[in-house]
Amino acid sequence: MELARHSQFYLILGVLIAVIRIGYAEPFFYFKRMVFDDTFLRLYDKGLKRWRNALFTLSSVSVLLFALMLTALSAQVEWLNFNVLTALVGLTALLLLKYAVRRLLAFAHHARGFFDTTQVYAQSYFAYAGIMAFILGVTLDLYPELNHIIIWILGVLVIGLQTKCYYGVINHLLRRKPEKLLLFIFYLCALEIAPVVVVYTLSI
Repeated sequence: MELARHSQFYLILGVLIAVIRIGYAEPFFYFKRMVFDDTFLRLYDKGLKRWRNALFTLSSVSVLLFALMLTALSAQVEWLNFNVLTALVGLTALLLLKYAVRRLLAFAHHARGFFDTTQVYAQSYFAYAGIMAFILGVTLDLYPELNHIIIWILGVLVIGLQTKCYYGVINHLLRRKPEKLLLFIFYLCALEIAPVVVVYTLSI
């Protein structure tokens, strides 16, 4: 019954992704290639409204996808304890905390450009990870016995995309604002990790 309910949710989310694909055909095309080609990010940086709308929609769907993925895994892995509501609240709190950290750091150092760059990269790669989580979630629904393997794949995927995100920000800063690189390293080491620790502590 649990798996059937998840399958229905994944079907609805799959339809939403298809609608995004149709409604934002060009941004979605470049979004899919983002890990290998930064055209999506470069065009977004130009302030194109269509790119902004596509990223916001993809990010919103990704929150739902990750929440559903955590809920499905919690039904099979005893050390995870999420339902749809707690997963949604936890993910939303995590994203808002990270947004606030980036905003405060940029305000304190008068570095609006730093905030804009890190925010776009972070949001884009989160959305990308969400689409990958959709594929893993459907696989988990079909083959629940693979839950431990899927957890490892999801962990490697998230860490890999996060690393690629940081690499992209560093390259961007080196090309345009190398003087802000130290600020990013401080942000990465001290402040990016703090919201994760807070949300994790509240969830156990």
